[in-house]
Amino acid sequence: MDRPKLVTFFDLLQDRNNPCTPAHLATATERHGVWGWDRFGRYGNFKPGSDGALSALDALAEFQKLIDLAFERADQELARLEQGDPYPCLEDPLDWVFDQPHTIGIHRFGWPKAAMPPIDLSVKHPP
Repeated sequence: MDRPKLVTFFDLLQDRNNPCTPAHLATATERHGVWGWDRFGRYGNFKPGSDGALSALDALAEFQKLIDLAFERADQELARLEQGDPYPCLEDPLDWVFDQPHTIGIHRFGWPKAAMPPIDLSVKHPP
């Protein structure tokens, strides 16, 4: 089977010039399907609602949990500061997220460049 190179969720989420969030990619997956390897290792073009598309949505949900955890950690560090304390040079929470081994799922899904769906950036991500 010919396997075109994918622009993966990881590629799209890590691109600092690209405003994609897991919410944007989940919406695109729900509307247009996704390519990649499902939880059983089968490669394919997965239609919306298929097992493969649901696996991709699960990967995005897990990644969103890591993002939430990273920002919660950063907020806790800032909350420990006393008035007059020097402002610490905090690690970017997203750098921590991308270094986590649990992000493997976002490497398994995406779209070939020629089959990239429209990504609706009007989808609002929770604050």
